[in-house]
Order: sequence, then structure tokens, then C-alpha cells
Amino acid sequence: MASKKKSSRALIPTKARALSAKEFLDLADVPPEIEWFANITNPQTRRAYQNDLKDFMRFTRISNPEVFRVMTRAHLIAWRKDLEARGNEGSTIRRKL
Repeated sequence: MASKKKSSRALIPTKARALSAKEFLDLADVPPEIEWFANITNPQTRRAYQNDLKDFMRFTRISNPEVFRVMTRAHLIAWRKDLEARGNEGSTIRRKL
């Protein structure tokens, strides 16, 4: 029973802290392309998503990733219609979106 208490205590952070104001503001400056792919560990998945992103950038004529911060749902709907017109299957379209 005592070991059970020890393991449950390990799940509770003892020194939790909040971001400082500077850390919070600095996160806004992280380039979007790093932010998007930071948690994708599988190289094939990362490559597929990077290719999908390049395809979307060609479609929208975006050359600077910062522009993604002003993308709207309408841009994605237009791309989805383009992907459908190209004959992509539903699963491919969902992955790309």
C-alpha cells in the first residue's frame, strides 16, 4: 500500500510553474513550420505532411510561412475543392487538411 502512494505522488508535479511573461511572448515568435512539425516523430509522416504543406503553399501562392497566421477556413475549403477536383480520395484529403 505504501508503494502505491509513492507512485501516485510521482504523477503530481511538485514544482509546477507558469510561464514568465517573456517566455509567453517569446512563444509567439516561434516559426510556424517548427511549431507544426515539432511533435511528429515518424520521418515518413513528417515528410508526407511537409509535402502536403508545400502543395497548399503552391495552391495559395504563399512564400512566407508567417502568412499562415492569417489563413481562414475559406482558404481550406477552396483547397479541399481543388483536391477533390484532382481526384484525391477522402482519406488523402483529410490527411492533407
